[in-house]
Amino acid sequence: MALLTCAAAFTVAAQEVPRIRNFTPVDYGGQNQNWALAQSAASGWIYTGNNGGLLEFDGARWRQFSMPEKQTVRAVAVGRNGEIFCGGFAELGFWKADEAGRLFYTSLSNQVSTDQLSKEEIWHILVMPEYVLFQSFSTIYKYDYQKVTALRPPNSIMFVREVDGRVWLPVIGRGLYELLPDNTFRFIGNTEILSDKIVQFIAPDGTGGVWAGTTDHGIFVIKNGQCKPWDNPLNAEFRKYQLNKAVPLDGGGLAIGTILNGAYILGRSGQLRFHLHRENGLQNNTVLAIHQDRDGNLWLGLDRGVDFVALRSPLTIFTDQTGRIGTVYAAAEWAGSLYIGTNQGVFVREVHRNKFL
Repeated sequence: MALLTCAAAFTVAAQEVPRIRNFTPVDYGGQNQNWALAQSAASGWIYTGNNGGLLEFDGARWRQFSMPEKQTVRAVAVGRNGEIFCGGFAELGFWKADEAGRLFYTSLSNQVSTDQLSKEEIWHILVMPEYVLFQSFSTIYKYDYQKVTALRPPNSIMFVREVDGRVWLPVIGRGLYELLPDNTFRFIGNTEILSDKIVQFIAPDGTGGVWAGTTDHGIFVIKNGQCKPWDNPLNAEFRKYQLNKAVPLDGGGLAIGTILNGAYILGRSGQLRFHLHRENGLQNNTVLAIHQDRDGNLWLGLDRGVDFVALRSPLTIFTDQTGRIGTVYAAAEWAGSLYIGTNQGVFVREVHRNKFL
């Protein structure tokens, strides 16, 4: 009894995370930084935009493909016909497999004014049902699978996103706009509060609203004609760590990548499921790209490496980087708590059921 009383004084903080598999530059044969991720609908293969070119992973091996001038691939997306769209400095185009499965590249850059594109870098690609948008921070190049049309937004922009079939884009100094079918831009009402902020991502919140994640000001919620800061304690943390990328998760919730503190996985109600970072499995705390694959698992493109997160696995892992817990020799659950006996003592933590709903 005295032992259990002592144990209660040493509460173990929750650190369980899904299994994480690290792919290093040595593994994939490319350079450190990975800027974009996509998956082929037909094969399930993963494609990564890397400093050294386009990386392809078939589940067993990696291959690398070089752009025309060996540019860094900043943006990758998969088209409706299996095209692997890519963008980099002064270059946009796509890879397509022949009957033997070999990839061949088609440049679309010759359809664009050389003076215009030669000064720009394609940072993002959005695939819509009838067209593809390649974007720099000043121009959107709309490809309808026949020709490329250059569109000029009202000002410099961040990344265009699809929201319930509509194309939204953050316009720096203005707020949010929508790209209309006639290639004009319409202001989205009451988003002026975002005009002096850098909006890094836009995603449905699962309740009819939209999350707008900013670099230094956390998340804002756009709903019922209003745009206001997200009322959640996590927002204070997000304001410190520079939100960068996010994807809505199948079944609800959001996966968010930051520049300074790894990735956060949120549940349907906006509560924290997992915080993934350098101390519990990631290779690096700077998340440059994030993608959920067709199996529901997560891929992270990092400042150094690519990480796979087994988000759909029922198994989670507790990692003690400090060594404070020690080697576990025994465990028992009793009265809603988990007790573990180690070579460093006895520790206890509360067991939460259905905590990820």
